[in-house]
Amino acid sequence: PMWATSETIEGFVNAAEAGLGGITLFPNGRKLMKLLEAYQEARRGVTGVLPPLGANCALARKVFVAPTDEEARRIYKPIAEKRLEVYTKVRGLGVFLDEGEDENDPKFQNMSAFDLLFDRGHLFVGSPETVTNKIVEMSKEFGIRHWLFGGDADAAITSEDSQRSLEMMGNEVLPAAREALVN
Repeated sequence: PMWATSETIEGFVNAAEAGLGGITLFPNGRKLMKLLEAYQEARRGVTGVLPPLGANCALARKVFVAPTDEEARRIYKPIAEKRLEVYTKVRGLGVFLDEGEDENDPKFQNMSAFDLLFDRGHLFVGSPETVTNKIVEMSKEFGIRHWLFGGDADAAITSEDSQRSLEMMGNEVLPAAREALVN
């Protein structure tokens, strides 16, 4: 399969019309739903059949797993701060917000970077149970079955913590998510 990366409706429609899958990183909430619905309708226009929501679409998210939510947050918090700082300089805070949300709203200005990115579904960071729940929740809400999970090469994460995160993701999170989504 071939895929196209976009965060716009036009990009997802073009991908669908070309028979490509759609991948996105930033949109979430209603913005993401509109991308997926546009893709779905464009595929119907090509094939005559309305595919399930989220079919042939993928989400990219940052993942870090630790034994507890507290440990994962402690380790990942400085990375979230750097990430938000870089993206907001380049793209603006609005890239992480949903329709109707104002990046100048004091509640967003006063949220920690970690809380903003986590609450908006851009970080899958926490214990195996927390990360599994986030995957299952978003998979069900948006029909997503294809994920691109990335880690971070950052001095804040030791190679041991990275290795442990990968092992927990492979041994605990993904099997639990698969089981929850099959049942």
